[in-house]
Amino acid sequence: MSSHDVLGAEGRLPRRGLRVVVIAALVAAVTGFGADRWQQHREADRLLRCVIAGQDQVGYAFRKVAATLTYSSPALTAADSRPVVRASLTEIVQKTARDAVPAVRASGALCSQGNVLRWHPAQRGARSRYLDYLGHEADRLAAVGRDLEVMSTTDAEGAVLRTRALAAVRSAVPGGAQPTVLRLLGPVSP
Repeated sequence: MSSHDVLGAEGRLPRRGLRVVVIAALVAAVTGFGADRWQQHREADRLLRCVIAGQDQVGYAFRKVAATLTYSSPALTAADSRPVVRASLTEIVQKTARDAVPAVRASGALCSQGNVLRWHPAQRGARSRYLDYLGHEADRLAAVGRDLEVMSTTDAEGAVLRTRALAAVRSAVPGGAQPTVLRLLGPVSP
């Protein structure tokens, strides 16, 4: 088979060969686009599962600390409570907070697993923002574990991080998942 047979008499691809090359290129482009969209949906699904697991852990931890504090409050705030009783109850609440930190950090570690393709900046940014927020919540629990008064302070930094995470996650997941994101992270704060 000579180059004349492959390229044709004028040294160009015959029309039939050109059609095959164009069709093959179109099929490859459509397949590549479809595979990329599939990967984006997979990453968004993984991100949503990460947010669900993380928010479950954070919510459980803070509810458990709040419930322990509520249960202990009458004795903590009573005028006739002895200092040793107050100290013991404070330690119980703080230990509850400290014990919750590893589970919150573990949910963040699970979120860090799995690849996000370099050319999917929305998913990359959302995961990063959510991990920042989750890390802050774990740090806040650790702070409550050291000083119970932290529980009663306003967490402005946490609110900012949550708002950023919410915006990033909302931009990275499909529209059908938006109600789930809003339920988990709440509305954007003013």
